[in-house]
Amino acid sequence: MSAKEEQDTEWEVLLSIYEGDDAFKKVSDGRLHYRVDGNKPFVLEIDWPEDYPNVPPRISLDVFFNSYICEADRIKVRDALMRVAEENQGMAVSFTLIEWAKEHAHELTSQFHEKKVEVKEEEEEKQDDRKENAMSKNAKRKMWDRVNAKGELERGHDWIDILKHLSQTRDT
Repeated sequence: MSAKEEQDTEWEVLLSIYEGDDAFKKVSDGRLHYRVDGNKPFVLEIDWPEDYPNVPPRISLDVFFNSYICEADRIKVRDALMRVAEENQGMAVSFTLIEWAKEHAHELTSQFHEKKVEVKEEEEEKQDDRKENAMSKNAKRKMWDRVNAKGELERGHDWIDILKHLSQTRDT
């Protein structure tokens, strides 16, 4: 059986197993996301290279949902999953990876170092800056009166009134 045929078969199996599971998402052919719930949930991304299952899949935790996880913890989880994938090399391993991550979710996430604290302080500073630069309602109204539907200034907004100008300069 060719690698493409094995991948098609694996998709059919995965879709039949995780059909009603909201945590499973087929992103594209050869790429899926699975949200592993636990005390600290994370999204596991599995990407199949062309030669998969003869080569292990690419495993990533670099999706936006995982932005609270520091890079060292992402690498630790990815390496643990890669060991499982290499042990089962040559076989369809996506189901095995998902189930292994679900079973070991507590162990994988118990040592997470959260980086939300740093982000929260930066957000508070940005909010303070926004408050200082806030526009009054009247200023916002004037700004919207000057722009068209696309948010651009109307053509000729800074042109001078030619007739008014000529009437003022006619006597000179």
